[in-house]
Amino acid sequence: MTQRGRSYIAETTFWDYSDSHPKLLETIKTLCWKRLTDDTRLNFYQDVYLHAKDRFIKEEARVMLENALGMWRTHEPRQRLARWKTFVAYRKLLHRGDTHFRTCSAVKLVKRFRQNCKRRQEMRSLVQVAEKHCDFSLIRFTFQPWVLFWRSMQFM
Repeated sequence: MTQRGRSYIAETTFWDYSDSHPKLLETIKTLCWKRLTDDTRLNFYQDVYLHAKDRFIKEEARVMLENALGMWRTHEPRQRLARWKTFVAYRKLLHRGDTHFRTCSAVKLVKRFRQNCKRRQEMRSLVQVAEKHCDFSLIRFTFQPWVLFWRSMQFM
């Protein structure tokens, strides 16, 4: 622990002291709370209220759904409930299969895209070689006989 000044207190020392004196933490909390503006305190309480309200709404919806499901189970015949369970199981299987298909197809797409990039590079190089040979053959079969004719005419 390095000495930083007379008013410096190490964090570990502070937490050890606050654990031994719980009223110190309460005092610090109240002092910090009193320094806040009224708008900040109001916003804090509003956030707490909204979170509690959301939790209450979700819990109420869960309980209502559970009650409705309990009533539905008692009034519905077993075969219909069994068909519903198989339907849900099939839907889960279809969803799982669909996600598996999508991930596999995405992997294949990336793989084939890389292969296609290599193929396109090879094709470009082959096209360049073909253009070079085409130009050379054009020069060879059209320009060279003309040059030969022209030179022979000059020597005459």
